[in-house]
Amino acid sequence: IDKVISGEGNTPGKFMMEMGAHFYNYVIDRRQNPADDILTELAQATYPDGSSPDDIDLVKIIMFLFGAGQDTSAKLLGNSIRYLAENPELQETLRKDRSLIPTFIEEMLRLEGSTKLTFRLTTKTTKVGDTVIPAGKRVVIAMAAANRDPRQWENPHEFQLNRKKVMQHVGFGRGIHTCIGAPLARAEVKIILNQFLEQTSAITLAEPKAGMKYEPSYVIRGLSELKVNFQK
Repeated sequence: IDKVISGEGNTPGKFMMEMGAHFYNYVIDRRQNPADDILTELAQATYPDGSSPDDIDLVKIIMFLFGAGQDTSAKLLGNSIRYLAENPELQETLRKDRSLIPTFIEEMLRLEGSTKLTFRLTTKTTKVGDTVIPAGKRVVIAMAAANRDPRQWENPHEFQLNRKKVMQHVGFGRGIHTCIGAPLARAEVKIILNQFLEQTSAITLAEPKAGMKYEPSYVIRGLSELKVNFQK
């Protein structure tokens, strides 16, 4: 764990050092004082042979889960607010019937999902279409492209609140690779959007375009800056 605290290896920066030390203390605490949470499960996890993971590996996993659970939800919320501010008719529809918010979130995940890409390592030689992928190769999977595939979606670049089979999007992955935080992200954004719409009469862009900056990321689709007005 000294590598985490000192900033060596793959965890540079003061923020990562402080967060690593913080979660290391959580690991030690959960070993001594187990609770009904995922931190306890990780802190007390063992391999099939009975050995325990290195502390630094546990801390890295916990840091990843913490970061993934914060950033992607924030990006989804930002993308959703931007879209509602740019589409007042849709905003009013949700304001009048907030039971439509979950459907709105799913279509936002398809059209403006927080994660554009994911990565896999082939365990065996695989053929996708006419392309043969040898075993042991790293593969980049563009979820954003799959969510706009015209063979799967009618008018894929359009937002449709009543889109059929919208839950088939891969914004959170699919199957055994489904994001474990998907239910939490959906709940968080649903609650926040509901409160925003309940406590305002209008949400508008404060500075159209000029007040909007996207994070320069190969993987993440989200705003680093968005200025809006909330009218009561």
